[in-house]
Amino acid sequence: MTGADRDSLLDGPAARIFAVAIALAGMAFLGWMHRNDLFPPEPDVAADPRQAAFQACYAPQAERIARDAESGQLNAEQAALFKNRAEAFCADQAEKGRLPTQ
Repeated sequence: MTGADRDSLLDGPAARIFAVAIALAGMAFLGWMHRNDLFPPEPDVAADPRQAAFQACYAPQAERIARDAESGQLNAEQAALFKNRAEAFCADQAEKGRLPTQ
């Protein structure tokens, strides 16, 4: 196919560049629409003060229970029971808006 055989404007390089630009614009628009799916935002624990209060209460107690279980002071059933009780206590304290004193 030589340059003389092209009679249509749609066969020219300008039309192909325009088509590529439209395709890139479409992909950019889809990427912008799904930006949270592609790059999810970081969860903000500080946004929920009850969750932050719960973590501040529960984390040290869970570490202490795990340490006691590893050292043999607690068996598996006792460790699970104490973790459940600590979780319930900390959830109650966080709901009431109180942090326990350490």
